[in-house]
Amino acid sequence: MLLETQKQSDRIGVFAGIGAYLFWGLIAVLFFKQLGGVGALEIVGFRVVGSVVCLLAFLYFTTGFTELIRILRSRQLVACLLLTAILVSCNWLIFIWAVGRGQIVQCSLGYFITPLFQVALGVVVLGERLRVAQVIAVVLACLAVAIQIAILGEVPWIALGLATSFSFYALIRKRLSLQAVPALTVECLLLLPAGIALAVLPQTRGIDHSPLIWIFLAFSGAVTAIPLVLFGIAARRLQLSTIGFLQYLGPTCQFALATLYYGETVGKVQLACFGLIWIALIVFSVDTIYRSNRPKPG
Repeated sequence: MLLETQKQSDRIGVFAGIGAYLFWGLIAVLFFKQLGGVGALEIVGFRVVGSVVCLLAFLYFTTGFTELIRILRSRQLVACLLLTAILVSCNWLIFIWAVGRGQIVQCSLGYFITPLFQVALGVVVLGERLRVAQVIAVVLACLAVAIQIAILGEVPWIALGLATSFSFYALIRKRLSLQAVPALTVECLLLLPAGIALAVLPQTRGIDHSPLIWIFLAFSGAVTAIPLVLFGIAARRLQLSTIGFLQYLGPTCQFALATLYYGETVGKVQLACFGLIWIALIVFSVDTIYRSNRPKPG
């Protein structure tokens, strides 16, 4: 009976994880692509305001206000979450700007290299030691970016911006060990004054939108909240190695959507760079799965 309950919990976790990454990889791109004519800062403003409404509603129905109040009472936690709020808002801004300008392939590259960037960040910031497979994966990723810069003369700043902002965000949030939804709610509350200003300011300049655009802007907060809730369900039920494997679903969907649906072109050099990244991720994933399945000593 206990085994059956565990299997059911794992099944729910897998479906929730797949749902979260499909949301981030497909629905979020399709959604924000419809807002291509709206300024990225304005969209971020509506996203912040909408997220506050959705997240507070979620906490109300799940009795999560206790954790929210505990965080708000700690000046240290609020100060740390102010920093993560700035980082996540930068990540949102880069992503929305890139999607609106047909740079979804670069977004995909950014989220592909994020796990490897996080590993490198652990070495630089936390002094962690890398295993041989991790060293190989990070070197291949760096080589891929270096080749693109050397041959094309282009710095993939969108990809690097997404990877950098999210990796530092994840690093700080991991060290805080806070529940995902209450912590994001505090981040959005801290961003709320700026969010309201960014959402309202264009209207004072006489900029108007069609009814359909207003509907999309109104639901931008839900696009933030829904996948986060699904990810929270998955994170509580699945092993870290499974979550790590599922996270590649998002950028894979972005890459497929960009090339097959939106017709973004990928040159031979870029394709070779992606090939190196994919090899690096295979090495990284196999090593992670192998290590997680090894019996623990003692």
